[in-house]
Amino acid sequence: MGTRASLDDRLNMAGVPPNLAPIEAWRRLRSVEGPVTTIIDLYELAARRRGLTADDLQAPERFSLARAVMPDIWPGWDLTASSERVGDVIEAFTTEEVARTL
Repeated sequence: MGTRASLDDRLNMAGVPPNLAPIEAWRRLRSVEGPVTTIIDLYELAARRRGLTADDLQAPERFSLARAVMPDIWPGWDLTASSERVGDVIEAFTTEEVARTL
């Protein structure tokens, strides 16, 4: 498997103008690359405008960005009323930790 081109190189190769808003730039890139263009690419596009990395974006912003493009990934996708999960905590346990509770 070869090395993947940088996001800037991929945008350039796809002919995506550098001044586009992140969501539009992502959509144009995805129209050329298909599913190789990921949500992480969208996060990076949004973050870099503020001198940040994708990892620096807070969860609410990542959720908003992802929600904006989900219909592009899964046509017909939508959230149903009251389906948003705010504040759910997911805890992961090792096998040993679970065994101690038995």
